[in-house]
Amino acid sequence: MKKTIQTAAACLFAAIALPAAAEVCTPEDAQRKAEEAADYIHRTADGNPEKANAMHQKLLAFQERDPTMSRHSACEAYQRIIDELKREMDN
Repeated sequence: MKKTIQTAAACLFAAIALPAAAEVCTPEDAQRKAEEAADYIHRTADGNPEKANAMHQKLLAFQERDPTMSRHSACEAYQRIIDELKREMDN
């Protein structure tokens, strides 16, 4: 479970290298957002490895689709990931 969360967090950290948009997003801000995203995944999975894996797969799909790329700052990207995971997991 922790390995899955750590993997998800590592994937999220990749967004830090993206160019910043109009919003100022310091590395510390991005780190906090990454931790928020990892915490959301951890709380939502609630010790269920299948659910954690499903969320991780959705995270990878989101990254491939583009919410963490293009013109978004890392902070915006993390927030979009959190929002999209919430939407996906509510369905």
